Amino acid sequence: MKGQSTSIRKMNKESHKDKISQLHNLTRKLKSKYTNNILNEIYELLYPIANESIDPQGLKYLLQHDFTTTVLYKQLNIDVTNNYLEVLLGLITNEISLLDIFIEHNDFSALFDRLIGICQDISFTNYRFKIYTIQLISMMLTRKTGDVSGLVVPMFGIHIWRNLKHSEDFLPKGLKVEYNSEIYSYENLSAAERASYNLRSRWLLQLLKSYLLEETPIPFRESIVKFLLFISRHPKYNSFIIPFLKSIQVCSLLRVESTNIINEYIDILQQSLTEGESIADFAVLQQSIIESFPENKTLVDPIMSFPSRYNCTEQQIRELLQVLSIEDIQKLTNFHYSSKEISNFQILIPDNSKSSKHIQIDIILSRFFPIEKSTYSISHSFWQNFDDSNNLINTNLVLPSNFRNYTDLETSITIDTSSKAKIELYNHLNNVMSRIKIDGINRYKGTSKYLIKIKSIDCLERNKYRIVTNSPIPDQKHIVIALIEICKPDNSSSFKRLGIRRMELIRATRETKTILAFESRRKFESVEDFKQFVLFPVSDSLEYLEYMKSLKESKFDDRDWTYDYLVKSKVEDSIEPERKKRKLDPSQPKKDVLEKQQQGSIHIYKASRFADIEAQIESLKTSNGRILILTPSRNVVDQYQTSNNQDPTIRFKSQKCLSELIQFCNQRLEEFQSGLGIKVNPLEKVWEMELDEIHNKIAKIWDNAKEGTSPFDFFSEKDEKSDSKSQLESIKKDLALMRKLQPVSGMKGQDMQKAWKYIFNTFSIIITIEDFKQLIESDTKIMSFDSVIFWNCKSTALPIVLDSLPQKITNIEIIGGQLLEYFQYLPIQTLSAPKTTPEKNKFNAGFSKEFELIEAENQIEEAEYCILLYYYMRSIGYPGDEIAVWVCCKRQEFLIKEIFNSKYPEWKKKYNIPVVIYNEDGVHDFDRFKYSIVSLFSDGDYKEVDLNGRLGNYFVSSDIKNDKNYFHQAAGIKKHLLSVHPSERYGDVKRGKSIKIVHNSRELEKIVEQLSEK
Repeated sequence: MKGQSTSIRKMNKESHKDKISQLHNLTRKLKSKYTNNILNEIYELLYPIANESIDPQGLKYLLQHDFTTTVLYKQLNIDVTNNYLEVLLGLITNEISLLDIFIEHNDFSALFDRLIGICQDISFTNYRFKIYTIQLISMMLTRKTGDVSGLVVPMFGIHIWRNLKHSEDFLPKGLKVEYNSEIYSYENLSAAERASYNLRSRWLLQLLKSYLLEETPIPFRESIVKFLLFISRHPKYNSFIIPFLKSIQVCSLLRVESTNIINEYIDILQQSLTEGESIADFAVLQQSIIESFPENKTLVDPIMSFPSRYNCTEQQIRELLQVLSIEDIQKLTNFHYSSKEISNFQILIPDNSKSSKHIQIDIILSRFFPIEKSTYSISHSFWQNFDDSNNLINTNLVLPSNFRNYTDLETSITIDTSSKAKIELYNHLNNVMSRIKIDGINRYKGTSKYLIKIKSIDCLERNKYRIVTNSPIPDQKHIVIALIEICKPDNSSSFKRLGIRRMELIRATRETKTILAFESRRKFESVEDFKQFVLFPVSDSLEYLEYMKSLKESKFDDRDWTYDYLVKSKVEDSIEPERKKRKLDPSQPKKDVLEKQQQGSIHIYKASRFADIEAQIESLKTSNGRILILTPSRNVVDQYQTSNNQDPTIRFKSQKCLSELIQFCNQRLEEFQSGLGIKVNPLEKVWEMELDEIHNKIAKIWDNAKEGTSPFDFFSEKDEKSDSKSQLESIKKDLALMRKLQPVSGMKGQDMQKAWKYIFNTFSIIITIEDFKQLIESDTKIMSFDSVIFWNCKSTALPIVLDSLPQKITNIEIIGGQLLEYFQYLPIQTLSAPKTTPEKNKFNAGFSKEFELIEAENQIEEAEYCILLYYYMRSIGYPGDEIAVWVCCKRQEFLIKEIFNSKYPEWKKKYNIPVVIYNEDGVHDFDRFKYSIVSLFSDGDYKEVDLNGRLGNYFVSSDIKNDKNYFHQAAGIKKHLLSVHPSERYGDVKRGKSIKIVHNSRELEKIVEQLSEK
C-alpha cells in the first residue's frame, strides 16, 4: 500500500505539470466556441477528487485570466449544467466581487432557485456543491442591494414561520402584525411566484433535515452549524431566526450527529438563543421523574440523591435517562412541553428511535442545565474527536459572520484554528508513522527526521521533566512534541491504527542541542515507557494555540494524550472602551451590537501589492493618535516609508531607521543651537531642561520678530504671518520629537533591547507578529495604542494582539490577509496601485525587456541562472535591496541559498546575497521590490507566477513547455533565451548598442566575470 500511495503521488505531480497547459488550451477553445464537453474537461481539472476543494492553481489561473466574466457570464442561462454551476460557485466563493456582477444578470433569480433546490435534494450527494451554495447565500446576505434582499427575504424573514403548525402561538408579539401582512401578501401571489416562495421558505428546514441524515459528511454538517451561527447574528434577520430556531429546539437536533469541534459552535449558538433566559429549578425535573415513573427505583433513587444540579453533572442525568424506552422519554417530554411546542420540534426529529430518544433527552435537560462551555471560557482539545472513520473537519469554510462581541469573534477564530491544528498534527503523525515498520512495543525499523529516539527521560522535581536525545534538536526556543509509545497497529482506535499505543502532547523548551525540558500540571505515569517522540514542524495554527496557552491559563486534562487550552479573553465584551458601560434599549430588537458599534471603528481594505498603503496608514495619525501596525513579513517592516519625520512610524528593530531619525534630530538641534548662539551638542548630550530652554528662547524671539518674516536663517521662506506661525509649530514638533528620542539617542549594544521597548511604548510602530509576541513573552509592559492596523495578517493575529494590549482599541484597520474573511459583512474598500509608476524608466538597463521567461536545462541550472541574474544586475549597478529572488518550493530555496553561500565567494563578498522568498502561505504578498527573479521549479502544486517586481520580472524555468502557459507575455515565443545589454549601467537614460543573446547559464557567468573585473 505504501508503494502504491507513493506512485499515486508521483502521478499526481506529473499530471499537475500539464494542468495549467490544459486549462490554457481549453479556455482558449471555450472563448471561441462554447460547448458543454469543453466545460466538463475544465470541471475535471478543477475538481479532480470528489467532495474535495477546488484545485488552487487552477482557481488562480482562471481568476487571473478573467474566465468568469469573459466566458461564464456570457453563457449564463437557466439551462446551464450542474458542472457549469459548480465551476461558477467555486470561482465566486473565492472572489466576492464576482457576486455583484452575476446578481445583476436577468437569469440569476431563476438559477438561484435551482441552486437552493439542489441543496434541498437529499439524493444529490455532491456535498461540495452544497457547501458552495451555503457560502454563496452567506455572501449574498452581506450585500445590501434590493435585488439580493428580494431573493433571500423568504428564506430568513418572517416567511419561515409558515412552516410551523402553531406559529402564531410562538411568534414574538412585535412580529405578529408583520406575519399577518405576509400571509395576506402570499395569497395574492401567482402560482409560479408561490412555488418559488415555498422553495425558499422551506430551505432552512430542509437543510436541517440533511444534517440529521446518517450519511451526511462532517464537513457539510460543520458548514450548516456555522451558517446557523452566522444567520442568528444577522442584524436584519436575527429577530426572525432566533425565536424560530428556539421553537424547533435546533441545538438538541444538531448534537445528534456532531463532533466535539461542531459542539463548540453549537454551544455558542445555544448561548445566543438562550441569552437572558433563566434555568429551570432542578426540583421540577426530579418531580417529573417521580410522577412519571414512581415504580422505577433504579431511576428515581439516584435522581433524588442529588440535592441540586450543582451536585451532579448533566452527563450523569443523561446516562440515567438512557435506560428509559422511547415511549417513556416521550412521556417525560409531554410533562415539560405542551403539545404545540412538541409539534414544532417533532417536524425534524428522525424516525430512528435511537436518535429520537437522544434528541428528546437533550431537549428536556436543556431546561435544567446551562451549557458547560462558554464563549468566554472555552476549552480546546485537539485529539478527543477522532472516530474510527477518521472523518476530519473541513477548515476552509469561513462564513462572513456578524459577531455580537469580540469574545464571539475570538472564540470562532480559536475553534477554526484548533480544528486546523488537529488535522495538521494527525496528518503529520500519519506521515511519520508510515515511514517505519513496527515489530512490537517500541521496536521498529526505518527512520524519519521527525521521529527522535530518547536516550533518557527523567522527572527532576514534582512535574518538571528533562529529555536527553542522541540526535540534535532544531534551534528554536519552544518546540511541540508528542511523546509516544509505539505498538503493533490495530483498528481499535485512530491512534492505534497508526501504531501509537499512548501519547502525550507537550510544549518543551530547548536547553541544548540534545536536551529538552518541560513542565506538566500532572505527573505522567510510567514516563520511562516513552522511548521516542515525534517533533512537529512549526505551523501558524499550532504556533497560535501554543502561544495563547502560554499567554493565558492552561488546564491539563485527565485523559491520556490530551490537554486543553482554556482561552479566556482579557478584552471582555467589545473592541470599543465604552461598550461595557453602555445599556441597550430593551424596546429595540437585539441586533448585532458589535456591527452597529463598529461601523466607525473597523475598516477593511483589499489592496494590491503596490498600492500606496503607507499613505492610507499615515493619514490615521492626524485623528487617531499613536498607531500600531502588525505584519507577518520582516521585508514589509524594512520597506515601510514614514511620511513625517516629526511624527514618525518607526520600523521596530531597524537600526537604520532609528539612526536616520536621530541624525535628523541632531541636524535640527544644531540649527537651533547655532541660531541661538549656544554651544552645539548632539542630542545624546543634551538634557531635557536644555530642550525646554531652547523652546522658550525660540518662542520669545519669535514673538518679537517682524510680522511675515522668519527670525532664523534655517527658514528660507519669507511668507505671510500664518506661515510663520506654522513654522513655529513645526519647531515645537521637532523639539517634542527630540524629547522622545533623547533617552535612547546614545544607547548601543545590549542597551538596545531596553531602547526598543521604550520606542515601542512611545512612538507609532510597525512590527512583525513574531517580534510582537517576543515582546509579550519578555514581560514588556505595553502602553496603549489608539489604532491597530493588521496588514496582511492571519486571523490568529487579532486575538494575539488585542488580548495583549492594556485597553480596548477605538480604531482597527485590516488591510489584506486572511483576517479579512471574518469581516466580509463590512463594506470593503479597495486600495489600488497607481496606473503609472513615477520612477519607471524607459527601459531596464542591461536588459532588452522588462519581462523575460528564460529556459534552463534542469533544476540545478535554473537555480544557478537565478543567482547569476542577481550578480549580473549587481555588477551593472542595481541596488541589492531592490531585487528579490522568489521560489516555488522549499527545496529550491535551500538549493539557491546553498549555491549563494558556496559557489561564488568573491561575488558574495562584493555584492552580498539577495532576499530569497518562498510565499506559498501568502506572508510576503506585500513585499515590494522593483525587480524580481523567479525560479519556477516546484515539487508540488504551488507556482509563483505573479509579477512581483514593479519594474522588471525575470522568470527561469526548467519546464518551459508547461510554465509558459502561465504567462500571456510568452505567447508566440519559440526560443526562451535571455537578451542583455552588458554595456549599459543602472540609471542610464540611453540604450547601449551592444545586444547579446544568452544561451545558457555558463554564458551569463562569463558576462558577470567580465563585468566584475572592471
